[in-house]
Amino acid sequence: MEQPADYTSENFADRIRVFYDELKSALQAESISTAAADRLMYSFDGSKQQGQAEVVVTPATQDEAVSTVGLAGKHGIPLYARGSGSGLTGGAVPTERGVVLNLTRLNRIVEVDTGNLTATVESGVVCGDLDREVAKHGLFYPPSPGSADYSTLGGNIMENAGGMRAYKYGVTRDYMLAMKCVLPSGEVFTTGSHAVKNVTGYDIARLMVGSEGTLAVMLEATLRLIPMPVEIGTVLALFSLDEDALAAAQDIVAAPLMPRAMEFMNDETLRCLRNYRDLPQLKPEANAALLLEADGPSEDDVREQLAKMMDVCKARSPLSVETAFDETERAALWDVRDSVSPAAFHLGDYKISEDISVPRNKCLEFVRGLKEIVKDYPDAPVVYGHIGDGTLHVTFMFNGQDDPRIPTVEKLVGQMFKLAVSLKGSLSAEHGIGLTKRKYLAIELSPVEIRLMKDLKRAFDPTGILNPGKIFPL
Repeated sequence: MEQPADYTSENFADRIRVFYDELKSALQAESISTAAADRLMYSFDGSKQQGQAEVVVTPATQDEAVSTVGLAGKHGIPLYARGSGSGLTGGAVPTERGVVLNLTRLNRIVEVDTGNLTATVESGVVCGDLDREVAKHGLFYPPSPGSADYSTLGGNIMENAGGMRAYKYGVTRDYMLAMKCVLPSGEVFTTGSHAVKNVTGYDIARLMVGSEGTLAVMLEATLRLIPMPVEIGTVLALFSLDEDALAAAQDIVAAPLMPRAMEFMNDETLRCLRNYRDLPQLKPEANAALLLEADGPSEDDVREQLAKMMDVCKARSPLSVETAFDETERAALWDVRDSVSPAAFHLGDYKISEDISVPRNKCLEFVRGLKEIVKDYPDAPVVYGHIGDGTLHVTFMFNGQDDPRIPTVEKLVGQMFKLAVSLKGSLSAEHGIGLTKRKYLAIELSPVEIRLMKDLKRAFDPTGILNPGKIFPL
């Protein structure tokens, strides 16, 4: 794959000066910054990986975004598109000198089409804001990553975000209908259709989903909506052993039942939560938990669904099963799950958090294998996740990025990825590859697959300016 010119050469310094001069002529002044504070602010993401940009551009309009991308392509300047920077694999980090394209000001909900059950949004719209807006029309946008209240839809789309409701409703890719993008050539194109069915040529719109900003810069997307469920009910089931909770989860899938959400938390997660804050919902003897949720057209329907799920759980001898229908009571049960991430940061200020996925009926086997992998490591990982669709987050906490335990854990992570793939799973369910997982790519993908992906990258981005250094091993 052809790469941009040497970023340290005098030629590059000349090119970036010309790029900057032309940028100032094309955009309003407030859209461009070379201030040290802004360059630092946009140098990292949720992974705490860090780089440094030469210029930060925050376009006020799609036309400004198009001009920026086209000028970067013209002069061979690396370009890193980003939203809120909530990603966990370094996907938005500017690894080379270049321009960060911060798309958060492109935040218009262009249209909610109630007659066609679609919403058209700009890339900087926050996921939760869309969900709340369409709810006013009795509609529902199901993808719900844990970062929904601050992550942008552009980022969600580029990472194919999943989240809590993926078991029943699917992930971001399942709601993608059409997209408007710009290439490094400055060409703007639309792909996909506002119709539900479309088999005209290659599905470029869905190819863009999960591409991590390496193929084109998304300006706008049209997403599928569904009717809002009328009733919701929640269950928190506590178990003595994590294997009992995992077995109950597999039994629910095999029943077959279809929870709106099914979240698992292991023994180390519950210990972490208890040390973080008082959560009266957690019995002191509990070592694992399942958080289940059902929705439907009526309270009777939801109660029936939950009763069946609880019967399945009771066959695995839970310590307790608590049900809630009132919104406040439901929020109290969800408070347990929502507290996991902040609780983990009480164990350290830096984390390696991996998002493997395995077939639903292999979760118990994966956790058993993981215990064997980490048996000699003194600090057990926090393990939790969207067990209904086979997604588990395995999190190791450290004291800073220079913690001497990190090299050991990186070796364990490689073994963990091999375990997941051996179970016909994946080394990333929803966080993407970015910087942090690129060295593991060949564990899952064959040389042929990697070659085809590089060929696609070259077709969209011939000089490799879009998010260079991501996904593929160096």
